[in-house]
Amino acid sequence: MGASAAVPTAPRAAAVHEDLAGSSPAAVDLLWVGSHDGMEKGLVERAGIAFAGISTGQLRVANPVKVARNVGRMSAGVRQSLAIVERFRPDVCFVTGGYVCGPVVVACAMRKVPVLIYLPDMSPGYAIRWLSKLATRVAVSFPEAAGWFGGLAPAGKAVVTGYPVRSELVAAAQDRRQARQRLAAELSLDLTEPDGTALPLLLVWGGSSGARVINQATWASLPELLPAAQVLHVVGTRDWPLYEVWQAEDPLPDALQRRYHPVAYLHEAMPLALAAADL
Repeated sequence: MGASAAVPTAPRAAAVHEDLAGSSPAAVDLLWVGSHDGMEKGLVERAGIAFAGISTGQLRVANPVKVARNVGRMSAGVRQSLAIVERFRPDVCFVTGGYVCGPVVVACAMRKVPVLIYLPDMSPGYAIRWLSKLATRVAVSFPEAAGWFGGLAPAGKAVVTGYPVRSELVAAAQDRRQARQRLAAELSLDLTEPDGTALPLLLVWGGSSGARVINQATWASLPELLPAAQVLHVVGTRDWPLYEVWQAEDPLPDALQRRYHPVAYLHEAMPLALAAADL
């Protein structure tokens, strides 16, 4: 029998999935557990990974009505996660952070399934700090982060693994000029000036669902940015309607508009965008 894993949602888990699928001597049976209404379902299915949705909700919110509602959702999520664990029978649960992971970790702890949490940052958020108490090990990108988890194993729970990077990111980064050409072709972008020269390419990305503060700051800065650079702006699916409103109310001059390239999200093209960008 091959190893199996219940994998809660996070885009960086794709790198771990790639490594498991490519290096394991036995078949790896993977299940990605995420929010019923989150955007991760589409991302996971595009990668060919089985997906199971559960109910989730943030508990650290100011509105007491939302707190009560989300407690109910989290309770339902634990019951759903227990059913998933019973059905899937994972050998290990790999967690990449966020409140959506809470019910899965609780369910795995109740069924004695080992839990490995991955922390990409220097310091953990509230969810990871709480969930780490139920974890078997916590993989960290930086040695300095180990102190949050009692130090390095075996005395503590932390192990330093570094940041998982997909092979396609490494491959795309080998040739920036080629990456820029492929990016332009894949997204049907014009990244050259009328005289054939190429301005620097600025990639703006606020994460999987976008970041409103970053989006608003980018829109406000475009008149200063676009005279000197091409801007590829990953707005995010959540804020795409805001972009449409902004575009209708405050359109850019044609000479600048051709250098601004907004997209809701980048899927397979993200490695090319990261490799092609000058900043």
